[in-house]
Amino acid sequence: MDAAGGLLAGLVNQYDHVTDRKNRLLDHLLSRFAENFTEYVLQMYSLEGQQAAEKVILSKSLLLEEYPQISSRRATAYDYFNSTDNNGNAIAVWDSKNVTGMEHRLSRLLGIEDYSRRGLSENNEEGMFVIEHILLRPDINFLQEQDGLFEPRNFIAVCSGADCDDCEVDAYSFRITVILPAETVRFKNEDFRNYIEKTIRLETPAHIYPRICWWSKDSLAAFEPVYKQWLELKQTGNDATTEGLTVLQQLIQLLNERKSIYPPGILSDCDNPVENPVILDQTNLGNLKT
Repeated sequence: MDAAGGLLAGLVNQYDHVTDRKNRLLDHLLSRFAENFTEYVLQMYSLEGQQAAEKVILSKSLLLEEYPQISSRRATAYDYFNSTDNNGNAIAVWDSKNVTGMEHRLSRLLGIEDYSRRGLSENNEEGMFVIEHILLRPDINFLQEQDGLFEPRNFIAVCSGADCDDCEVDAYSFRITVILPAETVRFKNEDFRNYIEKTIRLETPAHIYPRICWWSKDSLAAFEPVYKQWLELKQTGNDATTEGLTVLQQLIQLLNERKSIYPPGILSDCDNPVENPVILDQTNLGNLKT
């Protein structure tokens, strides 16, 4: 029986490729929910070759495993209104999976294993921060008490130039900012970045405009402690205080001033092409530190 069992296992391995079978089964299950991983698979194989097979299977499996939660919470925000749940346990805002449904779903579609809100800069990890601009609007009554209604530091910058044909006069309504690390292995690849940006825009509700930012480790390191402090103040209802306004000003300054970075490029011409030519809006002249 042992010899026969070994022979049968050998025949199965020869004619039934396990990875291919798993992928076909997962694709069948995903199709039942109108989910399509084709472009993600192409991107992963382009980046990693055959080594991407197991990662692709893991990404598909995680999406299916968590689909009830992802589907039901797709349009939900993170919970900043309550500091404890129904059982009296503290609801954390950092090192926590208390994130928007959009962040959870995007992480699964993009193959990001850990979708929790956490520090990304120290270990150069993949992840994202989704910031709803409406939550950054300061309390008007408090600003009046502080004589801060006309202080630019209290507000997100808007485009209001005299030569602007379509100025953005409201930087809060139906606006979000999505911040991603620019220097991880996959996120440095321009094609994979384009795929990520396309996926974010497809998954964002049609009435909301996403601003997508690719930040360096230094920018993320400056942003994360400020954002964490602001989240904690927001959750405890202490955002409309002197401390809350100070932290908000720091957070808005970072959002206004920090810029996306791109892989460095080399000036090229038709006679002497290079592998990484300068491309408009996709290349940084210099190095990754800006």
